[in-house]
Amino acid sequence: MALSQFSLGTAPYRVYNIGHCQTVELMDYVHALEKYMGKKAVYEKLPLQAGDVPQTWADCSALERDFGYRPNTTVEEGIAKFVGWYLKFTHQLESELLSNRSRK
Repeated sequence: MALSQFSLGTAPYRVYNIGHCQTVELMDYVHALEKYMGKKAVYEKLPLQAGDVPQTWADCSALERDFGYRPNTTVEEGIAKFVGWYLKFTHQLESELLSNRSRK
């Protein structure tokens, strides 16, 4: 595939940004993780590092235009679901490891 296809937007695929379509403060993520993990984070606040960006935003307009879908999961809701999955997954993994050890 020629590089010109990419610059003309005719590549055979598309990448979509799937976010909440709103700016969310980093500390909102941290506070939600603290809440659902039941642990207080240890903070080491540093100046912006090379490659850090002061603000990001998910532009979901292409997703909405092409699929008629606009994400509406809040950070709080997404973190709660992720932490629930993570805790369940790690608990299952831990149980399997202990079970395998006892068989030896």
